[in-house]
Amino acid sequence: MKYLIESILLVTMVVFVAAACQEDGPDDPIIVSVDNQFNIAFDQEVSIKDENLIFKFTEVKEDSRCPDDVQCTWEGRLVITINANNQPLELSIGGQSEPIGAMEGHRITLVEVVEPTPKSGVDAKGSDYIVAIIVEKI
Repeated sequence: MKYLIESILLVTMVVFVAAACQEDGPDDPIIVSVDNQFNIAFDQEVSIKDENLIFKFTEVKEDSRCPDDVQCTWEGRLVITINANNQPLELSIGGQSEPIGAMEGHRITLVEVVEPTPKSGVDAKGSDYIVAIIVEKI
């Protein structure tokens, strides 16, 4: 009986330790501060600290950027959708695009495409994309 109780206590302790060491899950938003540039991957959520704003990178609408291994007459552009507090906000970069949007007293700027680098003959999937964004108070 003593061994049974010790075994139960040991198993319980292991379960609690494992739960305490568990990393943030994929659905847990990353928390960043206003006025700081941050990277956001496709389908990732980012929460702006103390601002009641949550962003999720939900869609790559267009990627016509010139591949590195090709000489182009036009640089092309990237158009993405970010859900800001569940409201879609379209941002674009490149060409004649304006990379700035606004939401609840904040300016949201698409700063750059971190990944992928366009290559000829390679079609990137949404999950390949990481972009850099900055959120500033207006």
